Amino acid sequence: MTLGESLDPGSTFRQPIKATNDGYLPVFDAHFFCCLHQVEITTDLGAHYVIENAVTEYMGARTKILRPHESRTIICGSPKGRAQRADVALIVTYSPWPGLFRTEEVERYLGTPDAGGILRLHEQPSEALREVCLGQVAKMEAMHP
Repeated sequence: MTLGESLDPGSTFRQPIKATNDGYLPVFDAHFFCCLHQVEITTDLGAHYVIENAVTEYMGARTKILRPHESRTIICGSPKGRAQRADVALIVTYSPWPGLFRTEEVERYLGTPDAGGILRLHEQPSEALREVCLGQVAKMEAMHP
């Protein structure tokens, strides 16, 4: 997974993430999720809120077959306001063969401020979020297969 350039310089959550099948074989029934592990937002009116362990599925990218070198671009939502803290993960669940078990890829991104104070996402090791986010994804997939 690779980070793209921000679509809105004033927003942390308008930075696209490109998920590519780098394998030699297609993958099947790919679902794409964003896990907002810890996100802290301040609105223009001064309100402050925190989002923890929220998972959303990026429905527009769900695909039956993702062929080798084929990609989907994901944007992990856009909470209103200015991000003060962002610890998020992109999760892709898929089957290596139709009807077989499912597996997943997890990439973690942590927001760090740029020169203007806007948080920009940077890839980080995913172990710290893996269990929490995958637990939330499993609940969502059970409700909406």
